[in-house]
Amino acid sequence: MEFLTSLDNYNIFYEVAKCKNITKASEKLFISQPAVSQAIKKLEENLGANLIVRLKKGIELTPLGQKIFEKVELGLNNLLAIEALINEEKGLISGELKIGSGSNIARKILCEHVCEFIKKYPSVNVEMSEGVQSQMLAKLKTGELDFVITQKNEDINLQFIPMFNTKYCFVKSKNCLADKFVLISEGSFTHELFISFIKKNGLEKTPVVQVAGYKTALELVKRRIGTTLLPKYIVQDLLDENVLEVVYENYALPTITFGAYYNKNLQTPAAKKFMEYLYN
Repeated sequence: MEFLTSLDNYNIFYEVAKCKNITKASEKLFISQPAVSQAIKKLEENLGANLIVRLKKGIELTPLGQKIFEKVELGLNNLLAIEALINEEKGLISGELKIGSGSNIARKILCEHVCEFIKKYPSVNVEMSEGVQSQMLAKLKTGELDFVITQKNEDINLQFIPMFNTKYCFVKSKNCLADKFVLISEGSFTHELFISFIKKNGLEKTPVVQVAGYKTALELVKRRIGTTLLPKYIVQDLLDENVLEVVYENYALPTITFGAYYNKNLQTPAAKKFMEYLYN
């Protein structure tokens, strides 16, 4: 039995089977109807079997034609997947990757992943931004961001990739000059945690300084202005150097998981590829 050395006739058969009409298939393939008919005839001759039945308003597949159509469809899909894989491995993936995070998280873990990704896919435009968790997650839901690197919150109904664990702690300078609480902006999990502590311990009358993020809060504390609450990994070096000290140690604080939130319904090809770096 003589088999084709080209996929052209199989491709034509596939389109005819999908359209169930030779005229529509020819329009889709941008070739003439006689050429389509000739390709189907040639394929049937080579296989020694009828694949289609011609009707007044189109065609229908024979039982064997249906089985061959399913095999051809699987084969074509595999070829497309192979092409996509080769393109990605050659660094031909393009597009945009937009990531939101806090500045400390960006410095601790995100930059390393992004640098490795850029080396392999230099044509992707990467945008890294900072913000409050609630605002960034709102952008993630609308597709304005591909990932938000932040602490896990059980109330957030989005997919999450865990990256590392840490504890919260209250810290202040060893020679603190002012009895104040330095709070992170409203909308953050840290803010809610601090407010809960204040209410549970009847400390509502303690003066408060509210700042935009950990970096500013830490700078104020280092300048001996009050007590702040933040993940321990941020201040571990300062604790080791005795610049800061942990306070309210008897108050139970949660161990938190930091990682990447993403919206599986709005993922770009670049975002799907970047996920491999987050899992490593």
